[in-house]
Amino acid sequence: PSQPNYVALVAGDLLGVTDNDRHVIDARHLGDLVEAKGLDWHVYAEGFPGDCSQVATRGEYARRHVPFLSFGNVADDPQRCAKITDAAGFSADALAGRLPAFSLYVPDNSSNGHDTGVEAASRWLERTFEPLLASPTFRQGTLFIVTFDEGTAADNRVFTVLLGEHVKAGAVSDRPYTPYSLLRTIEAALGL
Repeated sequence: PSQPNYVALVAGDLLGVTDNDRHVIDARHLGDLVEAKGLDWHVYAEGFPGDCSQVATRGEYARRHVPFLSFGNVADDPQRCAKITDAAGFSADALAGRLPAFSLYVPDNSSNGHDTGVEAASRWLERTFEPLLASPTFRQGTLFIVTFDEGTAADNRVFTVLLGEHVKAGAVSDRPYTPYSLLRTIEAALGL
């Protein structure tokens, strides 16, 4: 299931989540760490209905892909839950330099390839992010990460790419990494 991977990505632990059901977790997560550092975070989720909605799905939107909604200190706090919005405003925020220290963009099940395949996801990535990656405003100081929440091969390899000023161009690693590794990278990049 997808949700455990997302919870691991923002909490460093599965916290008992082994399925895609709704969970209310009482534990620290990346949003807490970011705020404790005096920084801000935001989730841009395609198709998110807003108002701290816990609806499991709506069209191509899936709550299981928005990990912060599983944490009680976000889901039960309208001010913190307001940090989760529909993705429609992402490009404008990015080009205007208004992205917070940590942004998570969650595509819907059509855009992420879940229901449409890898080729469709690739076209969506190109359409959505290529113009932004061409912008010096967006690229400056940004670590841009693309990853998937699950693999399809027998060994469950998951494609992940990192782009940014501090990433060596063309570098490839065959070492095993997990959502925990990615969280550690994000924490290090933000000085958490």
